[in-house]
Amino acid sequence: MNPFATNAQFLDRHDGRWVAKNMLDDGTAPTVAQLADTGSAAGARLEALITDASEKLMAAASVGARYTVDDLVTYGGNLVISITCDLAIGPILKRRGRAVENYEKYSAAYTEACDYIEQLRRGERIFFAVPNVPEAGLPASADMAPNLLNPPNIASQAGRYFGCPAASDGYQNPSSNNGGGCGCGGWA
Repeated sequence: MNPFATNAQFLDRHDGRWVAKNMLDDGTAPTVAQLADTGSAAGARLEALITDASEKLMAAASVGARYTVDDLVTYGGNLVISITCDLAIGPILKRRGRAVENYEKYSAAYTEACDYIEQLRRGERIFFAVPNVPEAGLPASADMAPNLLNPPNIASQAGRYFGCPAASDGYQNPSSNNGGGCGCGGWA
C-alpha cells in the first residue's frame, strides 16, 4: 500500500529536528533534508512509519466496506494526510520516550488521531467528500426500529415486565362471577 502522506507532508506538520533526533539508532541525527529523502536510511524509516500509519487508518476506514483506498486517496484531502502524520508520531514517541522534550504536544496529536480513527471505525465520523457514503452516526436498521403499525399491547405484556399474577395459576379470571385478577389482560 502506498502511504497517504509523503515525508515532506509529515515534516510540514511536525518538527523535523525533533523527529531527526529520534529516528536513527546509531546516535546520529540526520538533517531534515535526509528525512525528506526516502533514499536515505532516516527517510526510509520515516516512510515506513507513515505507511504503517496509513494502514491503520485504512483498517479503521474500511470497516463496514464504507471506504476504499481510492476513496481516501481521491477525496480524503488534508484530513487523511493530517491523521496519517499524527498516527506516525506514536511509534516515534515509543522509540525514544526518554528523549522527548515536548512530549505533551506530540502525545496529544497521536491521541487525537487514534480517537478519530476509532470514531471512524464505529461510524460516528465520516470523510465528508466521499460520494455515496452514509451519514455518520449509529447504523439504522428496520429490525431495530419500532413497529408503529402494530404497537405492543402494554397491558398484555405486564406479566412479562412486572410479574403480573394474572398470568399465573391460582388467580381468578376477571370475567368470572366474583371478579378478581389485575385486569391486565394476561389471562391464558
